[in-house]
Amino acid sequence: MSPIKIYKVEPEKSGRSTLVLSFYNAGYASGVKDFHLRMRVVTRRPFHILVQLLYDSDDVMTRDAVIVRIGHEWLEAHVGTVDGVVRPGRDAHQAEIDDYLERADRALNAW
Repeated sequence: MSPIKIYKVEPEKSGRSTLVLSFYNAGYASGVKDFHLRMRVVTRRPFHILVQLLYDSDDVMTRDAVIVRIGHEWLEAHVGTVDGVVRPGRDAHQAEIDDYLERADRALNAW
C-alpha cells in the first residue's frame, strides 16, 4: 500500500467507465515517480472507488486498486512517527491532513 498524490483525472469518454489517472507515487521503491495509468471504474462508493488497472500489454496480470482519501484512521494504521512532523489529531480537518502529508513527504525525502 502506497499513498499517492493525484493531480489529474481524465475520463476517456469511451462509454466504458475508463479514465487516465495521473499521480505521484511517494512510496515507489526507487523514489517518487510520476505515473499515468488507464483504469476502468468497477465500483463507486461514497468513500472509495474500486478500479481495474488497464495495461497496453496482455502479458501483465490483472490488478485492481482501491482509491480512498487519506484520513486520520488511515494515518494511524499506516504512518508512523516522522521526525519533526506532528501527526494531526482525530479532530483534524482534511486540509490539516493534506498539509501533514506534504510536510512528512518533504521530511522523509530530504535525504
